[in-house]
Amino acid sequence: MATVIAASLLTATGCAGGADPADGPGPAPEPTAPAEPTPEPSDPTSEPEPTEPEPEPTEPTPEPAGLRAALLPASSLPVPGDAPAWTLEGTVRGEGPDLVSVCQRTALANVGATRTVTRQYSSGDLSATHLVARFGDDVSAGRTYEVLQSWWGQCSEQLEQQDLEPGRIPSSYTDMPGVGDRAGWSWLSYGPVPGDPDAANIEVQALVHGDETLSWVIWRQVGQDYNYPPGQTPPERALPLMADRLPH
Repeated sequence: MATVIAASLLTATGCAGGADPADGPGPAPEPTAPAEPTPEPSDPTSEPEPTEPEPEPTEPTPEPAGLRAALLPASSLPVPGDAPAWTLEGTVRGEGPDLVSVCQRTALANVGATRTVTRQYSSGDLSATHLVARFGDDVSAGRTYEVLQSWWGQCSEQLEQQDLEPGRIPSSYTDMPGVGDRAGWSWLSYGPVPGDPDAANIEVQALVHGDETLSWVIWRQVGQDYNYPPGQTPPERALPLMADRLPH
């Protein structure tokens, strides 16, 4: 009986402390390396690297010339005689507060001009004005050319209304063929000149028409004559320059 009990105890002890190693938890798993972060998608708006060399840059296309570009710089405006070079006094949009010619009867805006720019110059006692006017069409510009020429031919009336004394008053411009659509120039005189009864105020005009634009330059000076070699008067020298700068 004692033998049976001992065997039973032995059996129970073996069952309690002799578990099969295969049934145990086994070795701990090795730690897993953290996964590398997924790269952010590239910016969809970024430009790919060029695979071919970029072409050489070309000159930028110039903007269409406007009315201001048609005005002569001071260095290009011919000076009467041996007077000093012109000084630019200012450029304004529009016609300014005063009429530019003693023969002018109204602003160009009242005879069809839709846009104007005006530039003033000085040289000692001399002065000059360059006015460029745009009209609705070529016909309107050509009609206003005739209006300005008629003001010139009838300037005696305008001078008398200003208590001035008409002197030499030509009836029309002298044409310059081959310049713009039409071009002409002339000069007139009137008095009095305070302190110099032998002198006269001299106004010189140059006018050129091109498409829907008129370019008009007026010189003002005091003197006793206006003598130049043929083709060398300031307006004759200026008109081709004025025509070249007209908008096309």
